[in-house]
Amino acid sequence: MEDLEKETKKTLFILNKIPHVIPLRHRIEILKNKIEKDKQIFLGQECSSLKITIRRNRLVEDAFQNLSSLPSKMLKSPIRITFMNEFGLKEAGIDQDGVFKEFLQQTVQNLLNPEFNLFKLTSDQYLYPSPASYFVEEHLQMFQFLGKLIAKAVYESLVIDAEFAPFFLRQIAGYRSQFSYSFLDDLVTLDQDLYKNLNFIKHDQNIDDLELNFTHSEHHLGKLITHDLVPSGELIKVTNSNKIKYIHLMAHYKLHRQIKDQINAFNEGFKSIIKQDWINMFSVSEIQRLISGCLNDLDIEDLKKNVQYWGGLHSSHRLIKWLWEIVENDFTKEEKSLFLKFVTSSPKPPLMGFSTLNPPFTIRCVEIEEEEGTIYDSSLKGFFKTLMNIGGTNTSRLPTSSTCFNLLKLPNYSKKSTLKDKLRYAIKSNSGFELS
Repeated sequence: MEDLEKETKKTLFILNKIPHVIPLRHRIEILKNKIEKDKQIFLGQECSSLKITIRRNRLVEDAFQNLSSLPSKMLKSPIRITFMNEFGLKEAGIDQDGVFKEFLQQTVQNLLNPEFNLFKLTSDQYLYPSPASYFVEEHLQMFQFLGKLIAKAVYESLVIDAEFAPFFLRQIAGYRSQFSYSFLDDLVTLDQDLYKNLNFIKHDQNIDDLELNFTHSEHHLGKLITHDLVPSGELIKVTNSNKIKYIHLMAHYKLHRQIKDQINAFNEGFKSIIKQDWINMFSVSEIQRLISGCLNDLDIEDLKKNVQYWGGLHSSHRLIKWLWEIVENDFTKEEKSLFLKFVTSSPKPPLMGFSTLNPPFTIRCVEIEEEEGTIYDSSLKGFFKTLMNIGGTNTSRLPTSSTCFNLLKLPNYSKKSTLKDKLRYAIKSNSGFELS
């Protein structure tokens, strides 16, 4: 690892040309070290944080207005968020990166929502830039802004719950996007019918009967719009001798040309924070993992090894034993993801395991009948009742969480069935979310 971090010609060649010979875990560590060095250079030892106020009901608009025009250096600095509710009142909360994490993830999710029209979904539910995004006001500036936000997430080791189409990620990675690169194999992830039709053309010996030319036509808002694949494409007939060129030009148009402005804008924002040579260390699938976290299912054993317990709880306490039995044996795969999202705001485990989660995943016992006093009073009451193994009689309170601290606040229920029902309700309704 030490040799790889020395930027000699040899190590730079390995990291940029043949990075796959280095295990992914080591390359992620190298990336983290590069980011830490970058922070020291740009931010110094004592960097001031950027403070902004965001209205809940105007999340995207306020985020765009406050952050989109800022230089990348300022976006690399800590950002402190104050949320205003629908009544114009400041929401309670101490932002130890948790409020910013919530802000970042919600803003990105809103921008990626196909209803916003910046992105569309393939038949396999992968996101890619919408060719019709120009209906969104300042759409290219929005793409650039979104690129910055997702890069900021990678920069701060935050996870975004989004799966991107491989052909889109390939162009973020900087792989060949010129005509010399074949997009045909990627086309199946976008348009399976077109992929099949082009393959039929490839093997059809009577191509003249199809009367095709070097154009692509599509209906848009009730009008038929024709795009030339080459200059004066309507005058060039597709024949057996040029059909391979036609096939690749068509794939290139669908996967690159028609969304190149959106991709260029996204890349400009993304790479203003995450440098190209950092990205060069990773494959397309690995870039997806950097953005959205570990692709594996929740590893309960890894989580249990890295949990901290407060309020009198410990790994052998009956409440904790019930909890892990419920999560591991009773919860479905979807419910396990919801449980993780409920506590950490991310449905996926950290890429490098729970030992890297900061702050650590924490479970604290709280008083069921908490009505008066501070949160610390509640914790102390829960501590003493837990020591005496006393369960509360009022079982109406739900488990709650503070995603700022990756903290699960668990009432000391007297029955396992009560814990299961209350926890399942809380994670599905998100009604137990709190900021501390």
